[in-house]
Amino acid sequence: MSNAIGFRYGHLDPRTAASDFIGRIKEFLPGGNEERIVSVILDGENAWGSYQQAGRPFFEALYGMVGSEPEICTVTFSEFLEGNPVRGVKPHFLGEQERVCKLAHASWIDEYGSRPGNDLGTWIGEREENAAWDLLRETRELFKCEKITTQTRPEAYEALYAAEGSDWFWWYGDDQTCEAEPDFDDLFRHHLRCAYMLAALEPPPELEYSIVPHVVTWSFLDQKNSISSRDRLRFKAGCPGLLTWSVNDWKDVCETVLNASGGVMAGLNSYTATLGPFDEAVRSVEFLFKCRCKPVCDCAPEDLCCDGRRYTVLIERTMRTADGRSKNP
Repeated sequence: MSNAIGFRYGHLDPRTAASDFIGRIKEFLPGGNEERIVSVILDGENAWGSYQQAGRPFFEALYGMVGSEPEICTVTFSEFLEGNPVRGVKPHFLGEQERVCKLAHASWIDEYGSRPGNDLGTWIGEREENAAWDLLRETRELFKCEKITTQTRPEAYEALYAAEGSDWFWWYGDDQTCEAEPDFDDLFRHHLRCAYMLAALEPPPELEYSIVPHVVTWSFLDQKNSISSRDRLRFKAGCPGLLTWSVNDWKDVCETVLNASGGVMAGLNSYTATLGPFDEAVRSVEFLFKCRCKPVCDCAPEDLCCDGRRYTVLIERTMRTADGRSKNP
C-alpha cells in the first residue's frame, strides 16, 4: 500500500486511486468485532511530485472516502494504544498486544544490477559507505568498552543516533549522487566527533579526513597551486569558453566546454567545468582556457582571460580535513 502511494497512484485518476486504496484496506478487515491496525508508512516528501497539484486532489478524494467508511477509523499509534473517548477509540493496552519476535530485514529499493530481492546495497558495500560504517562501528565498540551508556552520557548517544541516520549512507558511494555530498560527509563525521566529545573521549584522527571528494575552485582571481588527491578541481571563469587540459605533462589531451552556472540570482556571469577526482598515477593537472566571446571579450580584464596561457595544479597525496586543510594520511 505504501508502494502504491509512492509510485503508482500519481499516474491514476485521483478518485480511482483513492477507491483502490480503500479496497486494499478492506481486504484486511476481519470478521466479527475483531480490530486490526493497518500501517501505511512511506517517505512523506517523495511521492507528491508525480501527482496532480502536488497530491491535493488525491488527498481530498482519499480523506473523503475514508471519512464515509463506517468500518475504517484513522488513528495515530498513541491514540490506538491509549484510546480517545472523544472519537470513540477504545484503548489497546501495550501489554495486551501480540509481541513481534522476528522482524526480517528488508528494503524498498534494490541496488542497481543486483539480484532481485531484499537488498541493502544502496546503504552498504561501496568504498565510501563501508568507510562510514567502519567509523560508526568503531564508535559503538569504544562506547561499549568504556561503559558509556544512555544513562551515563545521554547527550553522547543523541549525537551517535544522529550519525546512524540512513540518509548519510544513502548518499555515500556512486549509486546515489547529489551536489551536497561533501556537506553530508562533513555533517556525518561532525556528529561522530560530537559523540566522542560528549562522552569525554578523544575523537580519532580518522574523523578529520573527508570520505567523499571535495570540490576546490580554481579561478583567475584565486589560483590554486595544489589540491588533495581526494579533491575534485572546478575551473571557474567569467565568460564562456573551452578548457583544454591534461594530466602528467600533456600526454592525453582533453577538451571540456564550460557550463553556465549560478543562475539569474548569481548576479555575475559564471562558467565552470569540474575535473577529477584523479587516480593515484596523476601527479599534476595542466590546462589552458580559450575564451569564446566574439569578437572581443569584455567579461574580464585581458590579463585574466587570455588564450594560450598554461596553468598547473599539483596533486598532493594527502587527505583533506573537515576544516579544509590538507594533511598527510
